[in-house]
Amino acid sequence: MHDLMQAWIDWRPSKDGLFLEADRPAVGSIDAAMLDWTQYHRDEAFGEASDTRLHLRLTPQPFFGNPETARIVVLTLNPGLGPDDYFAEFEYTKCRDVLRANLAGHRNGFMWLDPTHSWHGGFEYWYRRFRETIRAFAERTGLPMMEARKWWQANVACVELLPYHSESFRMSQRQLDAFASSQLARRFAREVLEPRAATGECLMVMARAVRQWGYDRDRLPKGFIATEGGEARSGYLSPNTSVGEPMLEVALRHFGGARPRS
Repeated sequence: MHDLMQAWIDWRPSKDGLFLEADRPAVGSIDAAMLDWTQYHRDEAFGEASDTRLHLRLTPQPFFGNPETARIVVLTLNPGLGPDDYFAEFEYTKCRDVLRANLAGHRNGFMWLDPTHSWHGGFEYWYRRFRETIRAFAERTGLPMMEARKWWQANVACVELLPYHSESFRMSQRQLDAFASSQLARRFAREVLEPRAATGECLMVMARAVRQWGYDRDRLPKGFIATEGGEARSGYLSPNTSVGEPMLEVALRHFGGARPRS
């Protein structure tokens, strides 16, 4: 098991913040919010896009799904923030339990493609970005939309460079590099994901933060692709983007191919 996975399996919540102990020195040098639901919705920065604090009483989200076996792995920067993140963890603890089970190694696919969580902004964000590609997959395979979504839920994963929530991201490369969790994510990409992608076992999709991940957009490893221009800002992964058709091709190959059109 890679050190990234082991670090989060070993992680335990702490009263002074939800972060890896190895990240403590880095946490001490940045602006952080230590709030519960009541404090958050009364906070002056509630819902403000200018809030660049890391919210460290929310469960870290270093990955979703199982990136060691997924056929499509999306690399992105860090989890965003909405009121539902706080509500889900402090008022509706079933969601928090799923997040923590994911860290502990009890994974049931990509949780933000599971309709059980369709009330949450995480589902809205990810399903909206994948929806048209899943629809195209359903059309090419002949699967009902529900079954197509289940296939993607089981075969997609995401790895975050920094596992802590923020409304906006304003951090220098030096500050980012100081986080042990970020270093673990980069090592995982190089030691586990690059070899998988090179053999065609999976497709790596860089949705954001190519430079922060330590890659050159013009010289990506074999099996890596990146969104282009405004695609990176919007995060959309639909068939008409630069990454949509390659994702479909990989999905169809691992599914067993498209069915003949009648």
